Amino acid sequence: MMPRPGIVVAVVGLLATGSAAAQQTPGADAGPPAHETSPPAAGGGGSPAAGEQPGATRAAHPEMVQPPSATRPSAPVASPLSLRELSRRLDRVQSRAEQLRARVNLLKDAALRGGASANLTILHTSGMSDQFRLVEVTYTLDGVRVFRQRDDSGDLSAKPTLDILAGPISPGRHTLDVTVVYRGHGYGPFKYLNKRTFTARGSRTFTATAGKPIRVEVLAYERRDVPLDQRPAVRFKVKR
Repeated sequence: MMPRPGIVVAVVGLLATGSAAAQQTPGADAGPPAHETSPPAAGGGGSPAAGEQPGATRAAHPEMVQPPSATRPSAPVASPLSLRELSRRLDRVQSRAEQLRARVNLLKDAALRGGASANLTILHTSGMSDQFRLVEVTYTLDGVRVFRQRDDSGDLSAKPTLDILAGPISPGRHTLDVTVVYRGHGYGPFKYLNKRTFTARGSRTFTATAGKPIRVEVLAYERRDVPLDQRPAVRFKVKR
């Protein structure tokens, strides 16, 4: 009994379909699942998308934010000296240098003259009232300046005694000249005194004896019952 033509055609088609399926390579399926190909989340390591603010990336990584500079300790800054303070220090150095130079000159003079010398001490004492602030003191001995000190702040008035000179001096006659300058000091209706200066001068001749000490004390005092600009004065006292 011969098979029907329709049945033969169906069987051949089924065999052809199975042969084609057996020839396909494993793993040649379509791409990975949808959840594996999704784009990376925002804030990743890549460049920010168009329209995205750069601050959004830094906000996602707070550990990358630098601390504000205000929290960093700053190094201390040394304040420069004022011109007044520099001038004051320079005057002090010059005064010490003049005192040293005067002592050297006195020693030299005593050595050139030969024989025994006298020991001279000069002191300056202030007896002025609070209306006068001492700002400058100058001493000359035999025409040679041996002491000068200036202080516009008025701190010199806080020193009751100034050591002017101490050292050997040749025997004989000597002349000591003194100049003191004051600045007025007042309050309220007397504030105008702060702009005024007052000067007092004095001179004294003394004789030094070989082998004996001599002490000259200079007192700056305030005279009474005279006009204000004539009140500052100096007085000498020589002790042997």
